[in-house]
Formats: sequence, C-alpha cells, structure tokens
Amino acid sequence: MLAGRHLKRAGRSSPGGLLRFGAMTIRRRLRDLIDRRQATWSATYSADKTPLISILDPLEAGQISAAFCLPDDVIENWRSHRFDILGSGWVAALSDGQISSGPNQVVSEQIAALLPTVYKPVDWHRDLTSGHCWRPDQWHRDVPIPVGQGVDIKSPWELARCHHLPAMALAAAAGGDADLASEIRAQILDFIAANPPKFGVNWRCTMDVAIRAANWVVADSILRSASLPDCSDDMTDILSASLLDHGRFIIGNLEWYPDRTGNHYLANISGLAFIAAALVPKVNTEAAGWLKLATRELEREVDVQFLRDGGHFEGSVAYHRLCLEMAVWGTGACRGAGSQFKAAHYERLAAATEFLRATIKPSGDFVQVGDNDSGRFLNLCPDFDDELQERQLTPQATLDAAAALLSSAKTVVGVDGLVMSTLAKPVVVAPGEIASGHGSSGEVLSGGNELVLPYGEGLDEGIQALAFPDFGLFVLRSKRLWLSIRCGGETDPIGAHRHNDQLSVELTVDGRDIIRDPGTYIYTPDPAARNAYRAISAHFTPQAADGREPASLDAGLFFLDPLMGGTCVFFDETGFRGWHAGFGAKVWREIQIKPDRIIIRDRAEGGQQLSPLTLPEQPLPFSPGYGRRDNSG
Repeated sequence: MLAGRHLKRAGRSSPGGLLRFGAMTIRRRLRDLIDRRQATWSATYSADKTPLISILDPLEAGQISAAFCLPDDVIENWRSHRFDILGSGWVAALSDGQISSGPNQVVSEQIAALLPTVYKPVDWHRDLTSGHCWRPDQWHRDVPIPVGQGVDIKSPWELARCHHLPAMALAAAAGGDADLASEIRAQILDFIAANPPKFGVNWRCTMDVAIRAANWVVADSILRSASLPDCSDDMTDILSASLLDHGRFIIGNLEWYPDRTGNHYLANISGLAFIAAALVPKVNTEAAGWLKLATRELEREVDVQFLRDGGHFEGSVAYHRLCLEMAVWGTGACRGAGSQFKAAHYERLAAATEFLRATIKPSGDFVQVGDNDSGRFLNLCPDFDDELQERQLTPQATLDAAAALLSSAKTVVGVDGLVMSTLAKPVVVAPGEIASGHGSSGEVLSGGNELVLPYGEGLDEGIQALAFPDFGLFVLRSKRLWLSIRCGGETDPIGAHRHNDQLSVELTVDGRDIIRDPGTYIYTPDPAARNAYRAISAHFTPQAADGREPASLDAGLFFLDPLMGGTCVFFDETGFRGWHAGFGAKVWREIQIKPDRIIIRDRAEGGQQLSPLTLPEQPLPFSPGYGRRDNSG
C-alpha cells in the first residue's frame, strides 16, 4: 500500500523519479532477501550490552501532581490490560502467553521468564475491534494489510506504540507507586518477548517502531528520574538491547523516498533521536551516529515539510499536529543530547506552532481539514471526558510542549511543558507574523447561488483575518464568529491525506457549530466509508448538480486524481473570494462578513450547473477521532 502510493508519486514528480524509486526498491529487496534468510537460521534479538540512561532531569512528585490529571479508572484499565484503541471501546487485550517457535524462541522464553508470576500477557497482535489476529512469527515484510475486510491493521499498531506507558509512568511518579512502575516494566518485557525483532505485525511499519521506542525511552526516563525503585540489571540490559534492535531496524528500513518524504520519515528520525539520546552517544559510537543523522535530517525535514506559512505540506490539520509534535519532541531529544540547530529551524517550528494555534475553534478543538487518524507521537496526559472517551481534537498538549522548547517563559504549562523543560533547555524564538490578508478585492460576484445567514449585530466585532496561502487555509475570528475557508495548497503531488474540500467552509457562531467537516472516520477496513468522508458531498463546498467529484476517488484510498487545488483571489477581515477548476471551468465562492450577517455566493463559469446553496444538515455522522462516529449534530 505504502510502496504503491510512493510509486505513483515518483512517477509524477520528475522524469527521473520513477527510475530512482525503482533502483531504491531493488536495493531494498536484495537487502531484505539476505536479511530474511539470516533470520530463518539465527535469532534476531541483539545480544549487545550498552549503557542506558534517563534523558530527563529529575522530576519531583509535586511538580507532576500539579500538572498531571488522569482519571484513576483509566490507569486501572491499563494496569489490567484493557485498552480503548481507535474506537474499540474499553476491551481486554489478553493473550495466552504462548511464545512462537523458531530461532527466537529461546530468547523470547528467557525474557518472558522475568515477568511476575501473576502477570497476564497482553495480546499485542490483535485488532481490538474486529478480533482479527496476525501471526507473530511472520516476517515483517510479509504481514498482510487487509483492505475492505472490516479488519484494521492500525489497531495493533496503535496499541504497540505504547502511548499509555509514559502516562502510567507519570502517574507512578506522582504517587510514588512502585507496583505501577513494575507493571510498566513488565509490559515492556512482555512486548519484547512476544514480538521478536523483524517479525509480526508490530514490525511492519517503521513509523510505529520509532514511536514505540520513543515512548519506551520517555516512560523509562520518567521512572528513573522520579527516583522510583531502580530497574533491575536484567531489565536494563533487555531494554537497552531492544532499543538497539529498534534503532537498527529504523536505520535499515527508513521510510525515505527520492521524490518526497512525509510524516512517516519524520517519525523515523524523531524516534531515532530518542533512542540515540538514551543509549549515551558520548560512549556509544553507533548511538552517536544516529544522533548526528537525526539532527541533520530533522533540520532538513522541518524546512522541507513545513511550508513558509507554517502549515504542513500534506494538507491535513491533524497530520500537521502530529508532525509538529514529532518535530518538537525530536528536536528536544537532540538538543538535550547536545546537538545544535540553526536559528531558521526554530523559527520554522515557531511558525508551525502558530499555524496550529490558529486552527483552534472556540470549543478548543482544531478544525478537521483533510485526514485525521488520531495519530500522536507522545500522549503524556490524554484528555478524557466523564465517560472515559478521549477528546482527540484538542491540541493543547502539543502547544504546551512547543512553548516549553521555544519560549523564554519562566513558568511551563501542562505536563508536556514540564517534561519538555526537563528534556532540553528552551530557545527564545520571536513568533513570526501571520498574514492578515491575501490578494486584492476586485469585483464582487454577481449571479449564481446566494445564502444569507443572519446572526444579529456585533458579528464582526474585533474580527481578525489569518491567512495561510501555502497550506491553503483562511481563518476569520471575532468575539462571536469563527470561520475557516479551505482554498489552495497543492504541495503534495498525490493528495494522500487530502479530501475533495476546496472552497469548503467551517462556521461557528456564539460557540455553536453551524457548519463543520465530519472528519475522516476510517481507512482500510471500509473503503466505501473512507471515500464517503473524503468525497465532496461530505463538505460544505460548491457541489456540481450532476454529483461529480472534482478529483476521482477511484485511484486508491490515499490518492486523488487529479489533485485539485484552488486559488484565493482576495481575503481580509471583510471576506473571501476564490475559485477552483475541478469541474473543468472555474467555480467561484465569495464570502462577505457584515456586522449582522454572513453572505455566501457561489457561481460557475462555462455553463456548469451547481446544486442549490442551502445550510446543510450534517451529511455524515461526525467523527471526533479515528474509528469513532457519533450523531451529535
């Protein structure tokens, strides 16, 4: 699936793109062939011993307690191996503990023997929604990714990222809970025993390998820095050896492509930074090389992937949040280990932070433009409601981490800010200016369809205009109004995480959502639902009367053909005017903000017919996170 996506991208990007991709693929397949044959006859676990340290300065229980707030029921669920993964609900993930046969069996059994006798192993290989299990003894390249079968490979991947372990470690540190600390270490041992390197679903995707390693390093560092009972020598040796395995796997399977890198590669190098920092690069030459690589590539990728206006090139706000999180934490890990970055690197991170801040609606949620798979790098203190449903659209934790790294403020905010402050010293970066306008006014649209939305006087009081033309997002906000327009942004040649949403609008008035994007819901388990949520009909945008899509959804679940862009002609505090040509001739949308009303006009050129312009009902059940749908309007 991933290779096919990049094959299409390589063919489009340049005349030599396909050739370079082919050469790289041949090299990787030859290496995989050698690697697979070696793994058939010998264990893939590393036997190397190397020092392992905390990458954090000491944390006091009082500091953590003041910043950390997680329901006790959530901690107890995790302790008893119950997880809510991508909409599964709280489900027990229990395994029979059987170790796979083969050359890794002896080492796996030796590691499993260190688990407490009362410990019940986690089933790391199961989709907690469908119940489907992947074979733990299958070579990672051979692990299938089911499509259209109601099975989601993202479920075991998400659980195996181990996001819950740093949160558990913070809870243990705040309460001095040695038993909880032992449970965390047991879960890490359990995973290592049940998932030999290079085998099974949890070694299928390098991105997930890297994120898991970062979460292990942070969880272990929190426990060590909080002066909880020391980790045993056996545990330290096994964890450090596994981190070596993770680092070597990442280096050997980097998700780098000659045409363009993306969020996967950013995860690879950010995770590698955490591994390198923990394995003492001053004495471990291999870790030193990884740190140097991670530093160099982070600097390059932040410059390449984040646009001049701060937005991420993949055209999704949720993926922007994920990529900013990876870049900020990866930078912190490198900086804490002694690396230096150019000033331009921090300035681009600051611009990306301000972009994310601008996408926040009055509810505190970010606007869902493009795909949302609820991906995180570190999720130190998940935000749960009273029903223990995680609020996955609130980006405050990411902003807190960025502020702690990029600010001179003496007081850090939130647990993410606290942990970042113990990881790396801050860098003072002056926030850049956000454009308040774009283009020139020109003539007002005449003819076409018109929708007038009256909301009473004072609608434009204190109004601000925030323009992000490179990403393709324009925001108007006042004391009563929050409105966004999606227009432009054609920097990803295949549109893997984009929707047919050009000229679409989100509108909130007096704190109430009037028009909102329904989200993403799902990827491979249900292709029909995947396409429904990225179709034009799911968005409040000019619709062709004959129901056509401006870009075909038939080329693949992560591909728009052709990728449709838009052009903003004018934007300021008074409104917006722009067009796209996805139906052939130009389709225009104009928005005017008056003191007491909003006027939206659509017009099509070339004799095209548009559907009537009316305030929509929610076209699809709203998805507040990947795998979840509700009907709350």
